[in-house]
Amino acid sequence: MSRANRLRNNLPMLVQQMTGMDSTPKRKTKTHWFCYNSNYYKNFRSGEELDEGEEKKTREYMAKYMANYRAHRKGMTPDEVADYYSKWADAQKYEQDLEPGVYNGPIIIADEMANGFLERRDKIRIIDIACGTGRVGEELARYGFKQIDGLDPSAGMLKQCQKKDIYKKLFREFCSDNTLPIEDVMVAMVTYA
Repeated sequence: MSRANRLRNNLPMLVQQMTGMDSTPKRKTKTHWFCYNSNYYKNFRSGEELDEGEEKKTREYMAKYMANYRAHRKGMTPDEVADYYSKWADAQKYEQDLEPGVYNGPIIIADEMANGFLERRDKIRIIDIACGTGRVGEELARYGFKQIDGLDPSAGMLKQCQKKDIYKKLFREFCSDNTLPIEDVMVAMVTYA
C-alpha cells in the first residue's frame, strides 16, 4: 500500500491520537477535511503518491489545522467556542497555525470577490462574518476593497483584527437576530471564510 493510501486510510486514527476526538467522517464531503486548505489536497483526492517531503508537510499542516477542529468539539457552547478562539488569538498562534497554505479560505474569498466586482471596489460595502483576526479583510484590501465591517464573538480575535486597521467597524457579536448599528444602506457582499 502506498504512503498516500496509508495516510488517507489512517486519518481517523491519527486525528483521534492527536486530539482524543473521533474524527470519523460523518459525510463523504468531509473525508479529506484536513487537507482542503493545503497545497496537497489534489494529491490526496487523486490518489497520487506523496514523496516524503510532501507527506511530512501534510502532517504538519494537519497538526496545525487540528487547533481549529478543537474549537468545534461536540457539546461546546457558543461562549466556549468564542473563548477558545480568544485564547488562541491572544497567544499569537492563530495566524501561525492557520497560515496561508494551511487555511486558504481568506485568499479564495478575496479572489472570488475581486472576480465578481471588477470596478469601484472601494465603494462596495462588505460585512465579514466571523472576521477573526482579519485575514479576509487583508486579502480584500489588496484588491482595493475599503468599506469592510467585521463581526466576530471573540474579543481576542477582534483585538488582533483591530491592530490591522482595515475594518471600518468591528462588532463583537454572535450571528443572531440582533440588529447591528450598521448604516441603513445596502451591503453588497457578506463574506464568511
